[in-house]
Amino acid sequence: MVKLELQSSKSEVRRMIRNAGVRIDGEKVEEVNLQVQVENGLVVQVSKRKFAKIKIT
Repeated sequence: MVKLELQSSKSEVRRMIRNAGVRIDGEKVEEVNLQVQVENGLVVQVSKRKFAKIKIT
């Protein structure tokens, strides 16, 4: 999420996950060490207004 520029640091991403502020394809992320298979069209949401859609070319 830092590479997607949705958060500025890894610690902020961890904090958002603990506070249920991160969703992947509409599902809450509850584990800090969750590994996700990256697919075309995957939607990542951090807080209410920050979204990123993954596009694989």
